[in-house]
Amino acid sequence: MWSKIFIILSFLFVLFNSFQTKNLCAQGSWKIIRQVDTLMVYTDVDFVDKNNGWVVGYVPESVLPPVGIIIHTHDGGQSWEFQKRGKGLSFWAVQFVDLLNGWALGDSDVVLHTNNGGKNWNRETWRGYFFFIDSQRGWRIDSDGRRIFYTKDGANTWTLLYTH
Repeated sequence: MWSKIFIILSFLFVLFNSFQTKNLCAQGSWKIIRQVDTLMVYTDVDFVDKNNGWVVGYVPESVLPPVGIIIHTHDGGQSWEFQKRGKGLSFWAVQFVDLLNGWALGDSDVVLHTNNGGKNWNRETWRGYFFFIDSQRGWRIDSDGRRIFYTKDGANTWTLLYTH
């Protein structure tokens, strides 16, 4: 059963990632833009263009109760601003499809959504892992890993595509 889900998700990832992927084999080297002495753990990054990007992560609970963080850059990483701090919640993944619409995945499959570039984040009523190709169309795997859903209206409604 898992192999079917893996094949379906792999196909969807390859198919729709090709719309967003540019410079997959870019030449060059890595450069440290800014190094911060911090206790934060960064878990994912997503850029929609060369200047605008988001990073998610958390401050580990060995220091405090975990505090999830979402930070944004508008200048290619030269400076960063906090957009969200989630007390008692760690963030693991972030995906933006344009400058306004993005989603962040936290502990217990909690999903946050913004439609204004991260000024405000709202908790979604659905949970699970997700992949969007634009502000309206996306897929998600339910948190139990047994169902695949599709939305074409910005996650207002979901259609069941596969279950086992």
